[in-house]
Amino acid sequence: MKSRMVALYQLADLDTTYLPPSHNLPVSYTEQIRIAEPAHFSVFRRDEHPGNNEPDRSDLYKILLPTKGRANFHYGDQQYRVTPDSILFIKPKEIKSWKNITEEQDGYYCLFTASFFAFNATQLKALQDSPLFSKDAAPVLPLTAGQATMFQDLFIKLYQEFNNILQYNTEMLRLYLHIILIEAGRVAAH
Repeated sequence: MKSRMVALYQLADLDTTYLPPSHNLPVSYTEQIRIAEPAHFSVFRRDEHPGNNEPDRSDLYKILLPTKGRANFHYGDQQYRVTPDSILFIKPKEIKSWKNITEEQDGYYCLFTASFFAFNATQLKALQDSPLFSKDAAPVLPLTAGQATMFQDLFIKLYQEFNNILQYNTEMLRLYLHIILIEAGRVAAH
């Protein structure tokens, strides 16, 4: 897959190109798109919004936690087998595609901009230097059963927070995202 042949989806394109047409997009998501919020964050369940299976790339970071099903994941010029005992870290502008091996698919994924994650230069550098998103890192991180459960619990909290607009909502989403990256960094270091 050559990058010049694969479209780069911008944040404003997501609801028309990446997510299938739906009337049940979360209010938090649609409001960010409506006001063209540059510091974007969204989280979806894969059974409700499976995303695009065609080769694509976007200007967003993505973390995907499968909880059911298996798939082949193409990332750059590599192919990976994805199972529920893994978590994926996808950096912006990378060419990727997904092909389900099993019919049943579920899990969570979040999409975010660097400006959502990092509200200062130190945090931006930490994201850019993260071994989870580094140039040479494999995007698929294997998990033990206990680690998979821990990440699923974190994604459930992230999903609930995203879909319940409460005071300090953005701060809570950012904190959960940081916790996911810290815990994944610990897993990757061992």
